[in-house]
Amino acid sequence: MANTLRRMERDGLVERRPCKGDKRARIVCLTDRARSLQGPATQTALAQNTAALAGLSAQEQDQLNDLMARVIATMRRL
Repeated sequence: MANTLRRMERDGLVERRPCKGDKRARIVCLTDRARSLQGPATQTALAQNTAALAGLSAQEQDQLNDLMARVIATMRRL
């Protein structure tokens, strides 16, 4: 995580700001540049998901989504 944030900061996608309530903490915020890339990145991800799921029926896609939601819910409880 630290390396990813460091690269994102280097690339002008995030900036670290001091936390007002905790002088030890830093808040990571998206930059305007990152926000401008959000739409195109989302469209690219949606296109990739569509391509990846093309070989599954609608019922299989629904089943996969349900299973993934359960996996995510399990991980959030850990």
